[in-house]
Amino acid sequence: MMMSIHLVSYVKDQGVPLERASLALTILGTGTLLSIVAAPSLSALDVLLFGFGLSAAGSDTTLVKGAVETFGVRSIGAVMGVLSLGWRCGAALGPTAAGFIYDAMGTYVLAFALAAAGLALSSAFFTLGTVPAPERRGYL
Repeated sequence: MMMSIHLVSYVKDQGVPLERASLALTILGTGTLLSIVAAPSLSALDVLLFGFGLSAAGSDTTLVKGAVETFGVRSIGAVMGVLSLGWRCGAALGPTAAGFIYDAMGTYVLAFALAAAGLALSSAFFTLGTVPAPERRGYL
């Protein structure tokens, strides 16, 4: 949510005209924005945004499949409920925090870096918290 809320402002701050920055928000639906912190060219930005859209399209199905394989079918409701709560909290707090950081520092770099670090940390915690497949077969 942070990216979709602050995308136009970020791209505009990079010296891109408002009309072109607004197009970036449209492209976000079919691409990725994570790599723009490195400030690639506009052509590279378009390709990255398109790639994100293609990869995000299958994430829900992959997530549910992974949750079932990791925690078992009986746990899917609880697992998806906890994940949904986390997503909703993040969707509310992430854009707000990014706005405060931008107002205080005049740049989105720290906000985007913190978001990337949070994703990496949550991925590490997920990896550490899962049980290897051979040991959990009796739980499915």
